[in-house]
Amino acid sequence: MKRRILLYGLGAVLFLFLLFQIFFVLPSPLYYGDEVPIPASPSPRKVALRLLPLLSRSGELCPAEREPWVRPDLWEGGCQVSLGKYLWMVETRRALPAEGIREMTLEVAPGSELSFAMGCDRGEADFKLSVNGKAVLERRLSPAPDRSGLWFREVGKFFFHRFFPQRGYWSDANLSLAPWAGQRVTLRWEGKGGYWAEPVVTVPKEGKPPLNIVLIQVDSLRSDLVEEGALENIERLRRKGGSFPRAYATGNWTRSSNYAELFGLRSPQVGISNYDFYIHPLEKLLFYRRRLPSLPTLFRQAGYATAAIGDNIFLHGFSEWSVDVGFDQVKDYEKLRQESVYITDDVLRWVQEKRGRPFFLFVDFNQTHTPYKPPVTALRPGDLAYGWSQGLYRACNRYVDRFVGRLVESLEKAGYGENTLFVIHADHGESFANFGRVRRGWQGDKDQVVAHGHSLYREEIAVPLIFYGPGRVKPGRHWTRASLIDIPRTVLSMAGIEIPEGWQGRDLSPLLRGKRAALPEVPLIVEGRDEAALIDGPWLYLTSLTRPETEELYDLVKDPSNKKDLSRREWSLRSSLRERLETLFPPSAPLLVAEFNVPQGQTGRLLFPSSSRPLLWGSLSGSVGKDGEAFLLQGQGRLYLLFSSLPSRARLLAPLPLLTPWGFPAEAEGVDGGTELSLDRGGGFPFWAPFQRSLSSPVPVGVTLSVTPLLRFVKEDAFNPTGGAGESMKEIMVQWGYMK
Repeated sequence: MKRRILLYGLGAVLFLFLLFQIFFVLPSPLYYGDEVPIPASPSPRKVALRLLPLLSRSGELCPAEREPWVRPDLWEGGCQVSLGKYLWMVETRRALPAEGIREMTLEVAPGSELSFAMGCDRGEADFKLSVNGKAVLERRLSPAPDRSGLWFREVGKFFFHRFFPQRGYWSDANLSLAPWAGQRVTLRWEGKGGYWAEPVVTVPKEGKPPLNIVLIQVDSLRSDLVEEGALENIERLRRKGGSFPRAYATGNWTRSSNYAELFGLRSPQVGISNYDFYIHPLEKLLFYRRRLPSLPTLFRQAGYATAAIGDNIFLHGFSEWSVDVGFDQVKDYEKLRQESVYITDDVLRWVQEKRGRPFFLFVDFNQTHTPYKPPVTALRPGDLAYGWSQGLYRACNRYVDRFVGRLVESLEKAGYGENTLFVIHADHGESFANFGRVRRGWQGDKDQVVAHGHSLYREEIAVPLIFYGPGRVKPGRHWTRASLIDIPRTVLSMAGIEIPEGWQGRDLSPLLRGKRAALPEVPLIVEGRDEAALIDGPWLYLTSLTRPETEELYDLVKDPSNKKDLSRREWSLRSSLRERLETLFPPSAPLLVAEFNVPQGQTGRLLFPSSSRPLLWGSLSGSVGKDGEAFLLQGQGRLYLLFSSLPSRARLLAPLPLLTPWGFPAEAEGVDGGTELSLDRGGGFPFWAPFQRSLSSPVPVGVTLSVTPLLRFVKEDAFNPTGGAGESMKEIMVQWGYMK
């Protein structure tokens, strides 16, 4: 009896193990094998008219009763609509609700074509498009069976998504306007349920087609894995393209590197902290108010179709992934195990649907990220000689390398090779506790330095950087030190698009075109969650952003593995590198906090020079109003003022005492009816300047002013205007006066 129970138990364990292998390790049986390549590229086309901004009123908000994954689009009006959220993929597009009737009149040029998409979510959706009153398209979309229940979302989705379509999807369509060429026509859009997305009119383009850009990011790919030639397809692209063996990331985790890659700026300049996944409401508001140009926005303005397709895409938005940074659409796979197959298929399908329009693509492969789950077919006997984790990691990279090669090869066979620039890179490296490092982590814990986001040692920040474009890029290895923040300037220069002022990084295109032997060396900065690194000459200098006494110094030439800390011996060099880092590292926007306690019946007036208006302002508790340039304070509370740079002076006009300020040296002097305070610090303030919350204790009658960098402030999580991170951005923006 006991033997039978033991056999049954072993059989059950084996059965569960086989199920685990089938559903969580092996690739999907529906996508195993070679896929059909895309057809040859059509004749080039260019955008003649984007209809979405014209069909939607400027600043129009989506109806409040919409689903939470339908959000107002602050850039073009209308909505951002994410479909498929309840399963393993979410696709976001700029769209308008199908309800109602929208019309517009336009002149039809010869060869014009109308491209658009229709979205369906919970129920059936009807769509009708008419030209001069005659229906040219009538379609009904039906959703897949509803699988949004608790059981399916928590258990069943891991099985059913492999064999059934997702609930909620987009359907693309194209309509030739050739029958109305040379005429003035009226387009009429109407429907019930669902959404119209991205209507664009394109026309044939004469002359040489524009340069397409494809940024291929392989998450956590170490530079040494590429340099040793372990990845067959990436090695082929490295030999035929221009590579930078001494390239570094701009951060030790994905978001900071992606922002630098898309905005040409570091996290403090973008206004998004690098400390945690959560994006503070203040950061979002600053982002929207600044309206920073990005790579996708610049390419969209040049008539390109733009998209981000992949997993672990750290973009901005009301949700974690959205089209706010300028993409027409974002398709994100939520760490699906066999995602590389789907991502590659979607990219090739998307290029085919663009029908000859120039395109800017950001592709992110994430199967190389922890936890490493390679298909068993990708493992080799020698992998585990590197250790269990590193062996699985190498197999994952080898598996993803297959799809990088297939993506590039398919586009080349389809005729896109001669006018496409591929940029193959990683967002950061990876550590495997190779050297037994134990240090305080960014969350305050002490553990081995593994994976990424825990240190700024070379294994986490050295990345591959390869530019491949037949006829555009001259093959060669360039030993000039490079950074991911160089990508924006380089691809814009290669595409012939003007580079915005103020962008950091360097243009590497002269090297890629073979016009220069080398570029001068420049210091590089790499951000961590709570630390920063400076690479200057042979030196790697590390310091904490909140504990400046924590410093490390390594010689990258003599000690590439960063085993020997020289910070105690080279104290003079360490000091000069710290000063240089403070000079080069861009500070985040200063936040001025006025804590006030104004007696009942009185009003305090706080004024700043007219040339120093705050970017944003808001309050917590108390009563704050505005009278021209003055802020009116009543009761007890806080006033938050966010500036692009700290004003030189502030004036408090009220029968109130100005309490002893802290956070910056200041001088106060009496003026008629109040006090004037000098705020100018000359050299600015350190990026580790502290912020101390003091409203928890009673505030004396008067006003206390303090200043702190925005990113340090949100790290302390001292303020959320709606009292919860899950509140809607619309409520936050209304409270802060950004919209009505």
